[in-house]
Amino acid sequence: MIYYTLPALFLLTAMTTPLIPVWGAAQDRLPHTETPFRLAFPVACEYGETCWPMNYTDHDRRDGEIKDAACHAQSYDGHKGTDIAISNWQSVLDGVAIIAPAPGTVLGIRNNQSDQFPSDADKARIRAQGRECGNGVRLDHGDGWITQFCHMKKGSVSVDFGDKIETGTPLGHIGMSGITDHPHMHMSLTKDGEVIDPFTGRVTSEPCGLEGARSLWADDTPYKDFSLYDAGFSVGRPDFKKVARGQDPTPPHARSASLVFYMSYFGARQGDKINLSVSRPDGSVFASQDIDQEKTRARQHYFTGKRNTKGRFMTGTWTAKATITRKDTGKTQTLTRTWKAE
Repeated sequence: MIYYTLPALFLLTAMTTPLIPVWGAAQDRLPHTETPFRLAFPVACEYGETCWPMNYTDHDRRDGEIKDAACHAQSYDGHKGTDIAISNWQSVLDGVAIIAPAPGTVLGIRNNQSDQFPSDADKARIRAQGRECGNGVRLDHGDGWITQFCHMKKGSVSVDFGDKIETGTPLGHIGMSGITDHPHMHMSLTKDGEVIDPFTGRVTSEPCGLEGARSLWADDTPYKDFSLYDAGFSVGRPDFKKVARGQDPTPPHARSASLVFYMSYFGARQGDKINLSVSRPDGSVFASQDIDQEKTRARQHYFTGKRNTKGRFMTGTWTAKATITRKDTGKTQTLTRTWKAE
């Protein structure tokens, strides 16, 4: 493959892509035809099971103010795209494909940036180089529609400048290039230079809100306001930075000094109710903790557990559950894990 080094105009990180002023109503600027522009889901994963929405497009252009598609805060200030996350670094090594969401032509690629969990110094260097997007692909779908994909795995880009592609054509793999703190793919969508939120079908200068929105997803890709994506057992307090890198905590055994259950979720919102519980093989409760989420955050981790006071944990299958309840809607998600003490 020929590596085509993209000028800044063609492959900018979504954080720095300039916005073009919007003239007229958003829906008037999108095509109104019987066959409107639609997007296939761009990751070869099971949405909500093996990949999850981490950040949505920011609809509030005021500095310091954040509103995602549903007028919540699952985004960050000035974010001009959709982030789809995978669980950890091991998933990067295994390979999770990014695929073309619609037919088009490759406008440019970048394929030589390193995958890493960047330090503050690394981030400063990457910004100075204008490589926040890392490795990426930019596609022209015609009629003013452009998609761009960032943070791809080094060496994985499988298309080249000028290639004609179809819906579903593999573009490369999710990686950790550019500026990112968790393995994910960033996809930006523009129409005639204006940023479009695929969950609403509107330019981001239009008010947020899912009521009356016209999603551009061809598949069933609903807005998810939170996602419980990881949980497991360990012998002690997990290092969640290592967990994100795919380095699982030391697993427990029957004579471990302690037994800990941990969980992670995207889209934490102030007021969420979290319950963590661990049950012995006989059904009795070993540990249980109720937590009130104090701050709205893109990602949150918790754990609970106890020391081994009897020298040996009860033989059999232990069961742990993490349950999140959203205060304002009553929505819940539960993730269950088991561990066998022998």
